Parts: sequence; C-alpha cells; structure tokens
Amino acid sequence: MMTQTNPHNKNKHILTKDSNESIVETQYLMSIPGMEHSLIEALHEPNEDYTDATDIQW
Repeated sequence: MMTQTNPHNKNKHILTKDSNESIVETQYLMSIPGMEHSLIEALHEPNEDYTDATDIQW
C-alpha cells in the first residue's frame, strides 16, 4: 500500500489489485452470519483433522 497526500492535506491510499480483492473477499466472508466464529474455530483445529489435498480423488 502506498499513501499520497494531495495539496489539500487529504491522504489517499493506493492498493494493488490483489490487496483490494483480498479486502473485498474478507468483507464478504465477515458479512455471513457465524462465519467469523467458524473461521476462528477452524484456525484452532489440529492439522491432523484435515484431509491432505493429495489424498482426494478428483
């Protein structure tokens, strides 16, 4: 992120496209009732509870 100040002392922030998309996605996920709690719970799950992607037959 880059910050610029214009002549009127107003700051503007410039984001990369990827950073902006990440923010929009996070806002969307946080707007779903219960999603924040669900994601936090998932962070605390032991890794051995997950299936490795290489074990899934697509």
